Amino acid sequence: KKMKFFSAMIQKLSTCATLGLVTTICLTKTSDLTMKHAEMAEVWIGLNHIKDISQEISGQVLGKLQEAVCMNSSGGQIEDSLLYWAQQVLDADVDDMYRNSEILHNGPVDREKDQNLLVLKRLEEKQEILDLHWRGPPDCILPQCSKYYEADGTMQALDEGKRAMFDKIVEQIASSN
Repeated sequence: KKMKFFSAMIQKLSTCATLGLVTTICLTKTSDLTMKHAEMAEVWIGLNHIKDISQEISGQVLGKLQEAVCMNSSGGQIEDSLLYWAQQVLDADVDDMYRNSEILHNGPVDREKDQNLLVLKRLEEKQEILDLHWRGPPDCILPQCSKYYEADGTMQALDEGKRAMFDKIVEQIASSN
C-alpha cells in the first residue's frame, strides 16, 4: 500500500522483498534508481580474478581499463555506476582523458545484438594510436577477439582453449548473479 502511495511501479515481486531491506534509496533527477557507491562484485583481467586493482595490474592495463570505462559511458544507470567506480577505485580522470583523446566513433554497431564500439585516437610519444573498445554481451564480443591483456600488461593470443576458459568464467559470473 505504501508503494502505491508513492506511485512506485514494481515489475518483479522479489524486488519488493529486496527493497524492504534497504534503508536509503537514491534517485536521479529523472526519478531513476541509482547507486553512487557502486562496488564491483568481481574484477577479472585476462584469466585472473583481481582482488586489489592497485597492486595487481600494470599501469598499461590500468590505463586501458580507465579508458574503456570512462570514454565508453553513455550516461545510463549502469554506466553512471561504472564511471563512479572508475573515478573512485581506478583513480580515473575523465576530463584528462577527453582532453587527450579524440572520439572517432562511439555508438551502436549491431543494435540487435546490443553491441557498441568506441574508437579513440590519441598521440603517444609523437605516434598516433587508435584504440577500439567494444561493449556488449560477452557471447557477442568474445568471438571478435584475437588477443587479450594479462594483468602484468603482456598481450596473449586468444586460442580456442583460452576462449573456452573465458566462456567458463563468464558462465560462472552469470550463474552467481
